[in-house]
Amino acid sequence: WEDLANELIAPYFGWEPLGVIRQSDVVYHTQLNYRPWWKLGAIENHVGRGGGPFIWADDDIDSETEITLRNCDVPHLRISPDTDVGLTPSNIEEMAEFIQRESRV
Repeated sequence: WEDLANELIAPYFGWEPLGVIRQSDVVYHTQLNYRPWWKLGAIENHVGRGGGPFIWADDDIDSETEITLRNCDVPHLRISPDTDVGLTPSNIEEMAEFIQRESRV
Protein backbone atom coordinates (compact mmCIF):
# COMPACT_ATOMS: atom_id res chain seq x y z
CA TRP A 1 0.00 0.00 0.00
CA GLU A 2 2.62 2.49 1.11
CA ASP A 3 1.38 5.92 -0.07
CA LEU A 4 -1.78 4.50 -1.64
CA ALA A 5 -3.39 4.21 1.80
CA ASN A 6 -3.10 7.98 2.21
CA GLU A 7 -4.22 8.60 -1.35
CA LEU A 8 -7.19 6.21 -1.45
CA ILE A 9 -8.40 5.39 2.06
CA ALA A 10 -7.56 8.43 4.21
CA PRO A 11 -9.50 11.02 2.15
CA TYR A 12 -12.60 8.82 2.10
CA PHE A 13 -12.74 8.97 5.90
CA GLY A 14 -11.40 12.49 6.30
CA TRP A 15 -8.21 11.24 7.94
CA GLU A 16 -5.06 13.31 7.85
CA PRO A 17 -2.22 11.60 5.97
CA LEU A 18 -0.48 9.08 8.19
CA GLY A 19 3.16 8.00 8.28
CA VAL A 20 4.17 5.30 5.82
CA ILE A 21 6.71 2.54 6.38
CA ARG A 22 8.46 1.97 3.05
CA GLN A 23 10.51 -0.85 1.60
CA SER A 24 13.42 1.59 1.44
CA ASP A 25 13.30 1.78 5.27
CA VAL A 26 14.98 -1.63 5.47
CA VAL A 27 18.64 -2.50 5.38
CA TYR A 28 18.83 -5.91 3.75
CA HIS A 29 20.81 -8.97 4.70
CA THR A 30 22.79 -7.71 7.65
CA GLN A 31 24.25 -10.53 9.69
CA LEU A 32 22.51 -9.38 12.86
CA ASN A 33 19.06 -8.67 11.44
CA TYR A 34 18.49 -10.78 8.35
CA ARG A 35 14.89 -10.85 7.21
CA PRO A 36 13.97 -12.48 3.90
CA TRP A 37 10.69 -10.52 3.79
CA TRP A 38 11.19 -6.76 3.69
CA LYS A 39 7.98 -5.87 5.52
CA LEU A 40 8.93 -7.58 8.77
CA GLY A 41 12.34 -5.90 8.74
CA ALA A 42 10.70 -2.55 8.07
CA ILE A 43 8.38 -2.97 11.06
CA GLU A 44 11.28 -4.03 13.28
CA ASN A 45 13.25 -0.95 12.17
CA HIS A 46 10.20 1.28 12.83
CA VAL A 47 9.75 -0.13 16.33
CA GLY A 48 13.50 -0.08 17.04
CA ARG A 49 13.66 3.63 16.16
CA GLY A 50 10.90 4.36 18.67
CA GLY A 51 8.20 4.54 16.01
CA GLY A 52 4.61 4.78 17.12
CA PRO A 53 1.47 2.75 16.51
CA PHE A 54 1.04 1.10 13.14
CA ILE A 55 -1.45 -0.80 11.02
CA TRP A 56 -0.30 -3.78 9.00
CA ALA A 57 -2.84 -4.82 6.38
CA ASP A 58 -1.55 -7.69 4.26
CA ASP A 59 -3.03 -10.82 2.77
CA ASP A 60 0.22 -12.76 3.27
CA ILE A 61 1.30 -12.62 6.90
CA ASP A 62 3.53 -15.57 7.77
CA SER A 63 4.07 -17.35 11.10
CA GLU A 64 7.33 -15.50 11.89
CA THR A 65 5.48 -12.21 11.46
CA GLU A 66 2.61 -13.39 13.67
CA ILE A 67 5.09 -14.26 16.44
CA THR A 68 6.90 -10.93 16.09
CA LEU A 69 3.62 -8.99 16.24
CA ARG A 70 2.43 -10.93 19.29
CA ASN A 71 5.61 -9.86 21.09
CA CYS A 72 5.54 -6.25 19.89
CA ASP A 73 5.04 -3.65 22.64
CA VAL A 74 4.02 -0.90 20.20
CA PRO A 75 0.25 -0.61 19.69
CA HIS A 76 -0.64 -2.07 16.33
CA LEU A 77 -3.46 -3.49 14.29
CA ARG A 78 -2.92 -6.51 12.08
CA ILE A 79 -5.43 -7.11 9.32
CA SER A 80 -5.08 -10.11 7.04
CA PRO A 81 -7.82 -9.87 4.42
CA ASP A 82 -8.79 -12.73 2.17
CA THR A 83 -6.73 -12.46 -1.02
CA ASP A 84 -9.80 -12.87 -3.23
CA VAL A 85 -11.84 -10.26 -1.34
CA GLY A 86 -9.40 -7.59 -0.22
CA LEU A 87 -10.16 -5.06 2.49
CA THR A 88 -13.76 -5.14 3.66
CA PRO A 89 -15.88 -2.38 5.19
CA SER A 90 -15.34 -4.13 8.53
CA ASN A 91 -11.55 -3.92 8.07
CA ILE A 92 -11.78 -0.22 7.29
CA GLU A 93 -13.93 0.30 10.38
CA GLU A 94 -11.29 -1.51 12.48
CA MET A 95 -8.67 0.84 11.05
CA ALA A 96 -10.78 3.89 11.80
CA GLU A 97 -11.34 2.79 15.40
CA PHE A 98 -7.63 2.06 15.87
CA ILE A 99 -6.58 5.43 14.45
CA GLN A 100 -9.11 7.26 16.58
CA ARG A 101 -8.11 5.37 19.73
CA GLU A 102 -4.36 5.79 19.17
CA SER A 103 -4.58 9.45 18.19
CA ARG A 104 -6.08 10.22 21.63
CA VAL A 105 -3.10 8.76 23.48
